[in-house]
Amino acid sequence: MSKIFVNELKDHLNKEIISNFLVTEKILREGAKDFFIRLKLADSSGSIAGNVWNNAKAVAEKFEEGDVIQVKGFIITYKAQLQVTVNKIKKVPQEEYDLNDFLETTSKDMNKLSDKLFEYIDSIHNKYLKELLTNIFEDKEFFTKFGQAPAAKGWHHNYIGGLLEHTISVTGLCDYASHNYKVDRDLLVSGGILHDIGKVFEYQVVPNIEFTPVGRLVGHIPLGDNFVADKTKE
Repeated sequence: MSKIFVNELKDHLNKEIISNFLVTEKILREGAKDFFIRLKLADSSGSIAGNVWNNAKAVAEKFEEGDVIQVKGFIITYKAQLQVTVNKIKKVPQEEYDLNDFLETTSKDMNKLSDKLFEYIDSIHNKYLKELLTNIFEDKEFFTKFGQAPAAKGWHHNYIGGLLEHTISVTGLCDYASHNYKVDRDLLVSGGILHDIGKVFEYQVVPNIEFTPVGRLVGHIPLGDNFVADKTKE
């Protein structure tokens, strides 16, 4: 079954659809006769409101905000806006979907950005800095998180891959400056690579880009400083 994106739903008006969406909002309410669920469903192309009218309390127990669900429903308009009347919901296991289908993602080629990052690391001559950076970024679990992280909640690069894209941009400026001023290139480029690394821990991306509890309380600068300090001891 091919996915139907939110921006394609206008072509399915007054028709039944089956597709997967990210739940970014879920509110169980009590109506005049029975409970119902208000939903906000999203993917990388946009979002749409949804309603569950039947067996709402039982259905609400099957999924949470941040889950990807398969929706079987009917596309209607209400106050000139598209909505989906949801008739059936099934939670989709994480291994069965690509997160990039459901969140705004960098328009840049992620593989090229990754390759550029490792080019900068390979270009560093200081063996201690190079070993530190290699230790950090060759950790596949961490690099996956780094590649998914946004650079901000708003303002700039606030999407999946935003932190990697921003890091490459800043590091490129550092590299340029190192060829035009008498500075320690290895130190400057390493600083460019690491300057926002704490944002991996500052933000969550599902169901929306928000501060994590530790991100809100501590912030990315101390988080990044502590992370790098710990890595120097390994």
